[in-house]
Amino acid sequence: MHVPQSLLNSWAIPAVGSLPPASASAVVDAFAKLGVRASQDLVSLYGVIGGMGVGDGHDWRLWSLAEIVQENASAARGPIAFSDYMIDCWRFYLEPVDEHVCRVLSNYDEGPMREVSPSLESFLASLATSPLQVIDPSAWAARRVNGRSVGISILVGSLVRGFSREAVAVCRRLRGLGRSAK
Repeated sequence: MHVPQSLLNSWAIPAVGSLPPASASAVVDAFAKLGVRASQDLVSLYGVIGGMGVGDGHDWRLWSLAEIVQENASAARGPIAFSDYMIDCWRFYLEPVDEHVCRVLSNYDEGPMREVSPSLESFLASLATSPLQVIDPSAWAARRVNGRSVGISILVGSLVRGFSREAVAVCRRLRGLGRSAK
């Protein structure tokens, strides 16, 4: 699997808090704890970077293997959460396709799982070239509806990213209050 150099450069800055790469056996062992066979693309990705302490320039964050195991320990066999956007406003999940490839899904706003990308490699390639196309749910909807340009989603994504991390935390707490009232 190829990880775009532009991503590697953006992940190498101290502000992201990149973790050291993981060994192939560590990746295989972590996913085995969750009852999933680690595909080759996962082994390759974590062989380059072990995760991030904070989100990148587009507020996407790759989780460490320890965090993946912790966050997915109680989940029944299904897609494995491996990253998030804007301090866990929504998550991205991996679902093995075969021994080489995982596809990337998300359940934005706790809705049904939706395919974001048919492979981890294409997800990473899109993060490098047009990140909002894979991290902004309005872009997913526009692609599903008619495949047209998603300029408005880029504008909305820019506005959303403009919120401070504190505002995002407040929004998440308010969403949590709404869920508990149901």
